[in-house]
Amino acid sequence: MLKEGRIQIQNFADWHVNGTEFNADKIIAHWLSDEEKALRDGYAGLRVSANAEVMTPAWGDLMAYEKAAHAHFQSRRILALCAYGRDNCQASHVFEVIRTHLFTLCPRDDLWEMLEANLPASRDHLDDFLEPHNALAGPPQKFK
Repeated sequence: MLKEGRIQIQNFADWHVNGTEFNADKIIAHWLSDEEKALRDGYAGLRVSANAEVMTPAWGDLMAYEKAAHAHFQSRRILALCAYGRDNCQASHVFEVIRTHLFTLCPRDDLWEMLEANLPASRDHLDDFLEPHNALAGPPQKFK
């Protein structure tokens, strides 16, 4: 998959920052460009995973980036998975992460629980809202 270009592993320092400064616009432009390339190459869209543990911006800047990314991604064929370490988040940060993302997976006992937030005002239109992402997500999975 790596040789075929179907998966890429990128160092966040190569595109998450501009010098030592966190640059949210550059990051979002990077994802949008990668999505366009994936679509041109015949893929259904782009799946992204990022680990917030290695990112160094102030918390407010990181959450502003997450909100902006969500606004850009919701009408695109991009499915993003953001990882946050619970040990390094304050309780208020956990709630902000949940509010900023469409879905959040949280461990509870020996299982993973899915929390929903940031949904459209009317759940009647949820299928239309999620349609661009259905081809990327695949069939429902049982988490354990």
